[in-house]
Amino acid sequence: MGQGLVLGYPTLLIAALDSPINSDLTSMSWLAASFGPSTMTGVILASFCMDWLGRKSAFLLLILPGTTGLLIMYFAQSYLPLLIGRVLSGITTGGTYTVGVVTIAECVHPKYRCMYLNLKTASFTLGTAILQGLGDYIHWRSAAIVILIPHVMSLVMASMWIESPAWFASKKRFDECEAAFFWIRGKSDSSKTELNEVMKAQNCPTKAKTKSIVGLLETITRKDFLKPLLISTIAAIVMEASVSTNILSNDRPWVAIALLIVYFFLANLGCNPIPLALLAEVFPLEHKMIGNIAIGAISSMIIMVSLKVTPYLLADIKTYGTFVIYGTITLIGLLILYFIMPETKDRTMQEIENYFGGGRSRNNNENEMENEANRKIIENQ
Repeated sequence: MGQGLVLGYPTLLIAALDSPINSDLTSMSWLAASFGPSTMTGVILASFCMDWLGRKSAFLLLILPGTTGLLIMYFAQSYLPLLIGRVLSGITTGGTYTVGVVTIAECVHPKYRCMYLNLKTASFTLGTAILQGLGDYIHWRSAAIVILIPHVMSLVMASMWIESPAWFASKKRFDECEAAFFWIRGKSDSSKTELNEVMKAQNCPTKAKTKSIVGLLETITRKDFLKPLLISTIAAIVMEASVSTNILSNDRPWVAIALLIVYFFLANLGCNPIPLALLAEVFPLEHKMIGNIAIGAISSMIIMVSLKVTPYLLADIKTYGTFVIYGTITLIGLLILYFIMPETKDRTMQEIENYFGGGRSRNNNENEMENEANRKIIENQ
Protein backbone atom coordinates (compact mmCIF):
# COMPACT_ATOMS: atom_id res chain seq x y z
CA MET A 1 0.00 0.00 0.00
CA GLY A 2 2.85 2.36 0.79
CA GLN A 3 4.14 1.98 -2.77
CA GLY A 4 0.79 3.09 -4.17
CA LEU A 5 0.68 6.05 -1.81
CA VAL A 6 4.13 7.13 -3.00
CA LEU A 7 3.11 6.77 -6.65
CA GLY A 8 0.11 9.04 -6.19
CA TYR A 9 1.91 11.66 -4.10
CA PRO A 10 2.99 13.98 -7.00
CA THR A 11 -0.63 14.62 -7.93
CA LEU A 12 -1.29 15.99 -4.45
CA LEU A 13 1.95 17.98 -4.49
CA ILE A 14 1.21 19.58 -7.85
CA ALA A 15 -2.32 20.47 -6.79
CA ALA A 16 -1.60 21.66 -3.24
CA LEU A 17 1.98 22.89 -3.04
CA ASP A 18 2.00 26.35 -1.48
CA SER A 19 4.16 28.78 0.48
CA PRO A 20 6.95 28.74 1.58
CA ILE A 21 7.87 26.57 -1.43
CA ASN A 22 7.31 28.17 -4.81
CA SER A 23 7.87 26.19 -8.00
CA ASP A 24 6.95 26.46 -11.65
CA LEU A 25 5.49 23.84 -13.95
CA THR A 26 8.90 22.64 -15.12
CA SER A 27 10.13 22.09 -11.56
CA MET A 28 6.98 20.25 -10.57
CA SER A 29 7.11 18.04 -13.67
CA TRP A 30 10.66 17.02 -12.79
CA LEU A 31 9.57 16.35 -9.23
CA ALA A 32 7.06 13.87 -10.61
CA ALA A 33 9.30 12.48 -13.36
CA SER A 34 12.24 11.84 -11.00
CA PHE A 35 10.25 8.87 -9.71
CA GLY A 36 11.06 6.93 -12.91
CA PRO A 37 14.87 6.77 -12.78
CA SER A 38 14.84 6.43 -8.99
CA THR A 39 12.48 3.46 -9.25
CA MET A 40 14.78 1.94 -11.87
CA THR A 41 17.68 2.38 -9.44
CA GLY A 42 15.66 0.60 -6.77
CA VAL A 43 14.88 -2.33 -9.08
CA ILE A 44 18.56 -2.72 -10.02
CA LEU A 45 19.67 -2.47 -6.39
CA ALA A 46 17.02 -5.02 -5.39
CA SER A 47 18.17 -7.49 -8.03
CA PHE A 48 21.74 -7.42 -6.75
CA CYS A 49 20.86 -7.21 -3.04
CA MET A 50 18.53 -10.21 -3.33
CA ASP A 51 21.38 -12.24 -4.75
CA TRP A 52 24.01 -11.09 -2.26
CA LEU A 53 22.01 -10.68 0.96
CA GLY A 54 18.81 -12.66 0.49
CA ARG A 55 15.21 -11.52 0.12
CA LYS A 56 14.62 -10.57 3.75
CA SER A 57 17.76 -8.50 4.21
CA ALA A 58 17.27 -6.83 0.81
CA PHE A 59 13.74 -5.74 1.76
CA LEU A 60 14.84 -4.36 5.13
CA LEU A 61 17.70 -2.46 3.52
CA LEU A 62 15.68 -1.03 0.65
CA ILE A 63 12.82 0.28 2.76
CA LEU A 64 15.14 2.66 4.63
CA PRO A 65 15.66 5.21 1.78
CA GLY A 66 11.92 5.74 1.40
CA THR A 67 11.41 6.19 5.14
CA THR A 68 14.19 8.76 5.21
CA GLY A 69 12.88 10.49 2.08
CA LEU A 70 9.38 10.95 3.50
CA LEU A 71 10.80 12.58 6.63
CA ILE A 72 12.90 14.89 4.44
CA MET A 73 9.82 15.86 2.42
CA TYR A 74 7.79 16.53 5.55
CA PHE A 75 10.35 19.01 6.88
CA ALA A 76 11.22 20.48 3.44
CA GLN A 77 11.34 24.28 3.17
CA SER A 78 12.60 24.45 -0.42
CA TYR A 79 12.37 22.60 -3.71
CA LEU A 80 15.64 20.61 -3.43
CA PRO A 81 14.70 18.60 -0.30
CA LEU A 82 11.42 17.67 -1.97
CA LEU A 83 13.31 16.37 -5.00
CA ILE A 84 15.77 14.42 -2.83
CA GLY A 85 12.93 12.91 -0.81
CA ARG A 86 11.08 11.95 -3.97
CA VAL A 87 14.15 10.18 -5.37
CA LEU A 88 14.69 8.25 -2.12
CA SER A 89 11.02 7.24 -2.10
CA GLY A 90 11.30 5.99 -5.67
CA ILE A 91 14.28 3.80 -4.78
CA THR A 92 12.27 2.15 -2.02
CA THR A 93 9.19 1.70 -4.20
CA GLY A 94 11.07 -0.01 -7.03
CA GLY A 95 13.24 -2.07 -4.70
CA THR A 96 10.61 -3.33 -2.26
CA TYR A 97 8.09 -4.12 -4.99
CA THR A 98 10.66 -6.23 -6.84
CA VAL A 99 11.64 -8.09 -3.67
CA GLY A 100 7.99 -8.62 -2.76
CA VAL A 101 6.99 -10.06 -6.13
CA VAL A 102 9.98 -12.41 -6.26
CA THR A 103 9.40 -13.56 -2.68
CA ILE A 104 5.73 -14.34 -3.39
CA ALA A 105 6.63 -16.31 -6.51
CA GLU A 106 9.25 -18.34 -4.63
CA CYS A 107 7.36 -19.02 -1.41
CA VAL A 108 3.65 -19.27 -2.24
CA HIS A 109 2.05 -22.48 -3.52
CA PRO A 110 1.35 -22.33 -7.29
CA LYS A 111 -2.36 -22.75 -6.60
CA TYR A 112 -2.44 -19.49 -4.66
CA ARG A 113 0.33 -17.59 -6.45
CA CYS A 114 -1.98 -15.55 -8.67
CA MET A 115 -4.24 -14.61 -5.75
CA TYR A 116 -1.35 -13.32 -3.64
CA LEU A 117 0.15 -11.40 -6.54
CA ASN A 118 -3.21 -9.77 -7.22
CA LEU A 119 -3.64 -8.94 -3.54
CA LYS A 120 -0.30 -7.18 -3.64
CA THR A 121 -1.39 -5.26 -6.72
CA ALA A 122 -4.73 -4.47 -5.08
CA SER A 123 -2.98 -2.99 -2.05
CA PHE A 124 -0.80 -0.96 -4.43
CA THR A 125 -3.76 0.56 -6.26
CA LEU A 126 -5.68 0.97 -3.00
CA GLY A 127 -2.87 3.16 -1.72
CA THR A 128 -3.09 5.36 -4.81
CA ALA A 129 -6.87 5.56 -4.49
CA ILE A 130 -6.68 6.53 -0.82
CA LEU A 131 -4.27 9.36 -1.52
CA GLN A 132 -6.37 10.59 -4.44
CA GLY A 133 -9.45 10.59 -2.23
CA LEU A 134 -7.73 12.48 0.57
CA GLY A 135 -6.03 14.94 -1.77
CA ASP A 136 -8.65 17.67 -1.30
CA TYR A 137 -8.77 17.27 2.48
CA ILE A 138 -5.22 16.96 3.83
CA HIS A 139 -2.08 19.07 3.47
CA TRP A 140 0.79 17.61 1.49
CA ARG A 141 2.99 17.57 4.61
CA SER A 142 0.37 15.55 6.48
CA ALA A 143 0.18 13.22 3.50
CA ALA A 144 3.90 12.46 3.91
CA ILE A 145 3.20 11.19 7.44
CA VAL A 146 0.26 9.11 6.18
CA ILE A 147 2.56 7.50 3.60
CA LEU A 148 5.20 6.88 6.27
CA ILE A 149 2.89 4.67 8.38
CA PRO A 150 2.81 1.61 6.04
CA HIS A 151 6.58 1.96 5.54
CA VAL A 152 7.20 1.57 9.26
CA MET A 153 4.70 -1.30 9.51
CA SER A 154 6.40 -3.09 6.60
CA LEU A 155 9.79 -2.67 8.26
CA VAL A 156 8.53 -4.32 11.45
CA MET A 157 6.74 -7.15 9.63
CA ALA A 158 9.66 -7.91 7.29
CA SER A 159 11.97 -8.32 10.29
CA MET A 160 9.91 -11.43 11.15
CA TRP A 161 10.17 -13.01 7.69
CA ILE A 162 11.86 -16.34 7.08
CA GLU A 163 14.40 -16.29 4.25
CA SER A 164 13.39 -17.64 0.84
CA PRO A 165 14.24 -21.34 0.32
CA ALA A 166 15.26 -20.57 -3.27
CA TRP A 167 17.95 -18.16 -2.08
CA PHE A 168 19.33 -20.75 0.34
CA ALA A 169 19.40 -23.27 -2.51
CA SER A 170 21.18 -20.82 -4.82
CA LYS A 171 23.91 -20.49 -2.17
CA LYS A 172 24.11 -24.29 -1.79
CA ARG A 173 22.87 -24.03 1.81
CA PHE A 174 20.61 -27.03 1.43
CA ASP A 175 19.93 -27.71 5.12
CA GLU A 176 18.59 -24.19 5.61
CA CYS A 177 16.72 -24.43 2.31
CA GLU A 178 14.94 -27.58 3.44
CA ALA A 179 14.06 -26.15 6.84
CA ALA A 180 12.70 -22.92 5.36
CA PHE A 181 10.76 -24.67 2.60
CA PHE A 182 9.06 -27.16 4.91
CA TRP A 183 8.30 -24.39 7.43
CA ILE A 184 6.46 -22.46 4.71
CA ARG A 185 4.86 -25.30 2.77
CA GLY A 186 4.75 -28.29 5.10
CA LYS A 187 6.13 -31.81 4.49
CA SER A 188 3.62 -33.17 1.99
CA ASP A 189 4.68 -35.25 -1.01
CA SER A 190 4.00 -32.34 -3.33
CA SER A 191 6.21 -30.10 -1.18
CA LYS A 192 9.07 -32.58 -1.36
CA THR A 193 8.67 -32.80 -5.13
CA GLU A 194 8.71 -29.04 -5.49
CA LEU A 195 11.75 -28.76 -3.24
CA ASN A 196 13.47 -31.19 -5.57
CA GLU A 197 12.64 -28.90 -8.51
CA VAL A 198 14.07 -25.89 -6.66
CA MET A 199 17.34 -27.76 -6.11
CA LYS A 200 17.55 -28.74 -9.78
CA ALA A 201 16.84 -25.22 -10.97
CA GLN A 202 19.52 -23.69 -8.77
CA ASN A 203 22.05 -26.27 -9.96
CA CYS A 204 21.37 -25.53 -13.64
CA PRO A 205 24.79 -24.88 -15.27
CA THR A 206 23.34 -22.44 -17.82
CA LYS A 207 22.64 -20.01 -15.00
CA ALA A 208 26.33 -19.41 -14.42
CA LYS A 209 26.90 -18.45 -18.04
CA THR A 210 25.28 -15.05 -17.55
CA LYS A 211 28.24 -14.01 -15.42
CA SER A 212 30.30 -13.54 -18.59
CA ILE A 213 29.68 -10.96 -21.30
CA VAL A 214 29.27 -13.67 -23.95
CA GLY A 215 26.82 -15.54 -21.73
CA LEU A 216 24.86 -12.35 -21.11
CA LEU A 217 24.59 -11.66 -24.84
CA GLU A 218 23.42 -15.23 -25.42
CA THR A 219 20.76 -14.81 -22.73
CA ILE A 220 19.29 -11.53 -23.95
CA THR A 221 19.01 -12.81 -27.53
CA ARG A 222 17.17 -16.03 -26.66
CA LYS A 223 13.50 -16.43 -27.51
CA ASP A 224 12.55 -17.35 -23.94
CA PHE A 225 13.98 -13.99 -22.81
CA LEU A 226 12.91 -11.67 -25.64
CA LYS A 227 9.26 -12.72 -25.84
CA PRO A 228 8.59 -12.31 -22.08
CA LEU A 229 10.41 -8.97 -22.27
CA LEU A 230 8.20 -7.82 -25.16
CA ILE A 231 5.02 -8.86 -23.34
CA SER A 232 6.15 -7.20 -20.11
CA THR A 233 7.09 -3.99 -21.92
CA ILE A 234 3.73 -3.65 -23.68
CA ALA A 235 1.96 -4.52 -20.44
CA ALA A 236 3.94 -1.80 -18.64
CA ILE A 237 2.90 0.75 -21.28
CA VAL A 238 -0.75 -0.28 -20.89
CA MET A 239 -0.55 -0.05 -17.11
CA GLU A 240 1.08 3.38 -17.10
CA ALA A 241 -1.29 4.76 -19.76
CA SER A 242 -4.27 3.57 -17.72
CA VAL A 243 -3.16 5.38 -14.54
CA SER A 244 -1.47 8.51 -15.88
CA THR A 245 -4.61 10.64 -15.93
CA ASN A 246 -5.65 10.28 -12.28
CA ILE A 247 -6.29 14.02 -11.96
CA LEU A 248 -9.25 15.43 -10.09
CA SER A 249 -10.84 18.63 -11.33
CA ASN A 250 -11.75 21.40 -8.92
CA ASP A 251 -14.99 21.91 -10.83
CA ARG A 252 -17.80 19.77 -9.43
CA PRO A 253 -15.44 17.67 -7.26
CA TRP A 254 -18.07 15.09 -6.32
CA VAL A 255 -18.77 14.32 -9.97
CA ALA A 256 -15.05 13.96 -10.59
CA ILE A 257 -14.67 11.68 -7.57
CA ALA A 258 -17.58 9.49 -8.73
CA LEU A 259 -16.11 9.18 -12.23
CA LEU A 260 -12.68 8.44 -10.75
CA ILE A 261 -14.14 5.58 -8.70
CA VAL A 262 -15.67 4.05 -11.83
CA TYR A 263 -12.41 4.58 -13.69
CA PHE A 264 -10.37 2.87 -10.96
CA PHE A 265 -12.77 -0.06 -10.91
CA LEU A 266 -12.55 -0.61 -14.67
CA ALA A 267 -8.77 -0.09 -14.88
CA ASN A 268 -8.14 -2.52 -12.04
CA LEU A 269 -10.09 -5.29 -13.70
CA GLY A 270 -6.97 -6.04 -15.72
CA CYS A 271 -4.92 -3.08 -16.90
CA ASN A 272 -3.18 -2.66 -13.55
CA PRO A 273 -2.97 -6.03 -11.73
CA ILE A 274 -2.05 -8.33 -14.61
CA PRO A 275 1.07 -6.45 -15.82
CA LEU A 276 2.44 -6.39 -12.27
CA ALA A 277 1.76 -10.11 -11.80
CA LEU A 278 3.50 -10.91 -15.09
CA LEU A 279 6.82 -9.82 -13.57
CA ALA A 280 6.85 -12.94 -11.40
CA GLU A 281 5.46 -15.36 -14.00
CA VAL A 282 6.73 -14.88 -17.55
CA PHE A 283 10.52 -14.89 -17.12
CA PRO A 284 12.15 -18.33 -16.75
CA LEU A 285 14.07 -18.89 -13.53
CA GLU A 286 17.48 -18.63 -15.18
CA HIS A 287 16.54 -15.22 -16.70
CA LYS A 288 14.61 -13.83 -13.74
CA MET A 289 17.29 -11.50 -12.39
CA ILE A 290 18.27 -10.10 -15.78
CA GLY A 291 14.62 -9.91 -16.78
CA ASN A 292 13.70 -7.99 -13.62
CA ILE A 293 16.49 -5.50 -14.23
CA ALA A 294 15.54 -5.05 -17.90
CA ILE A 295 11.81 -4.60 -17.39
CA GLY A 296 12.45 -2.44 -14.33
CA ALA A 297 14.61 -0.12 -16.39
CA ILE A 298 12.10 -0.02 -19.25
CA SER A 299 9.12 0.52 -16.94
CA SER A 300 10.90 3.28 -15.06
CA MET A 301 11.65 5.10 -18.30
CA ILE A 302 7.99 4.77 -19.30
CA ILE A 303 6.90 6.20 -15.94
CA MET A 304 9.39 9.06 -16.18
CA VAL A 305 8.25 10.05 -19.67
CA SER A 306 4.60 9.80 -18.69
CA LEU A 307 4.96 11.87 -15.52
CA LYS A 308 7.08 14.42 -17.39
CA VAL A 309 4.67 15.03 -20.27
CA THR A 310 1.32 14.70 -18.45
CA PRO A 311 1.37 18.21 -16.88
CA TYR A 312 2.06 19.71 -20.32
CA LEU A 313 -0.72 17.66 -21.92
CA LEU A 314 -3.16 18.81 -19.26
CA ALA A 315 -2.11 22.43 -19.83
CA ASP A 316 -2.21 22.30 -23.64
CA ILE A 317 -5.03 19.91 -24.57
CA LYS A 318 -6.88 19.81 -21.25
CA THR A 319 -8.11 16.78 -19.35
CA TYR A 320 -10.32 15.36 -22.13
CA GLY A 321 -7.50 15.47 -24.71
CA THR A 322 -5.10 13.79 -22.29
CA PHE A 323 -7.62 11.00 -21.64
CA VAL A 324 -8.05 10.47 -25.39
CA ILE A 325 -4.29 10.06 -25.92
CA TYR A 326 -3.76 7.68 -23.01
CA GLY A 327 -6.97 5.80 -23.77
CA THR A 328 -5.82 5.19 -27.36
CA ILE A 329 -2.43 3.93 -26.17
CA THR A 330 -4.15 1.59 -23.72
CA LEU A 331 -6.48 0.20 -26.40
CA ILE A 332 -3.65 -0.49 -28.87
CA GLY A 333 -1.57 -2.17 -26.16
CA LEU A 334 -4.45 -4.41 -25.06
CA LEU A 335 -5.08 -5.51 -28.65
CA ILE A 336 -1.42 -6.50 -29.08
CA LEU A 337 -1.39 -8.39 -25.76
CA TYR A 338 -4.54 -10.27 -26.77
CA PHE A 339 -2.63 -11.94 -29.58
CA ILE A 340 0.80 -12.50 -28.01
CA MET A 341 0.24 -13.11 -24.28
CA PRO A 342 -0.32 -16.72 -23.14
CA GLU A 343 -2.76 -17.82 -20.45
CA THR A 344 -0.88 -18.48 -17.18
CA LYS A 345 -3.86 -19.38 -14.98
CA ASP A 346 -3.45 -22.77 -13.25
CA ARG A 347 -0.15 -23.37 -15.04
CA THR A 348 3.05 -24.18 -13.22
CA MET A 349 6.11 -22.03 -13.67
CA GLN A 350 7.73 -24.84 -15.66
CA GLU A 351 4.79 -25.00 -18.09
CA ILE A 352 5.04 -21.26 -18.66
CA GLU A 353 8.79 -21.57 -19.22
CA ASN A 354 8.24 -24.36 -21.72
CA TYR A 355 5.76 -22.21 -23.63
CA PHE A 356 8.28 -19.43 -24.17
CA GLY A 357 11.32 -21.62 -24.78
CA GLY A 358 9.68 -24.59 -26.43
CA GLY A 359 11.50 -26.78 -23.93
CA ARG A 360 15.07 -27.96 -24.30
CA SER A 361 16.82 -31.29 -24.00
CA ARG A 362 19.06 -32.02 -21.08
CA ASN A 363 22.72 -32.87 -21.62
CA ASN A 364 24.70 -35.37 -19.56
CA ASN A 365 26.16 -32.69 -17.32
CA GLU A 366 22.68 -31.42 -16.42
CA ASN A 367 21.50 -34.97 -15.66
CA GLU A 368 24.46 -35.47 -13.34
CA MET A 369 23.64 -32.19 -11.59
CA GLU A 370 20.04 -33.31 -11.15
CA ASN A 371 21.09 -36.64 -9.67
CA GLU A 372 23.44 -34.87 -7.27
CA ALA A 373 20.64 -32.55 -6.14
CA ASN A 374 18.34 -35.55 -5.57
CA ARG A 375 21.00 -37.27 -3.47
CA LYS A 376 21.46 -34.15 -1.32
CA ILE A 377 17.72 -33.93 -0.69
CA ILE A 378 17.54 -37.57 0.35
CA GLU A 379 20.53 -37.14 2.67
CA ASN A 380 18.98 -34.04 4.27
CA GLN A 381 15.67 -35.79 4.85
